[in-house]
Amino acid sequence: MSEAIDSRLSKLSLSELQAKREELAGQIRVIDETIDTKKTERAKELMDELRSLGINPSLSVSKPTKAESKITRPRDPNKPCPVCGELGHDGRKHRKENLAKKSA
Repeated sequence: MSEAIDSRLSKLSLSELQAKREELAGQIRVIDETIDTKKTERAKELMDELRSLGINPSLSVSKPTKAESKITRPRDPNKPCPVCGELGHDGRKHRKENLAKKSA
């Protein structure tokens, strides 16, 4: 099948090929616009349907913030810090101090 298309295209001049390409590009633009219109219409229909069911949809989907996605290790706020003995934090708070000592 592609051989038949190749043989027909090889007989066309450069200007004919460019005209054919522009024609096809125009058809693709029309199809793309139609697809976008149909997607928008369908999205509106679905949103209206959700609202009729009592659901308030939001079109924007946000990524979780850094604090929400951060994995936290459990710590006991009543346990004293092994480095300084204070309550409310553990030894991780002193990491920068240890790094400063090592680099010095």
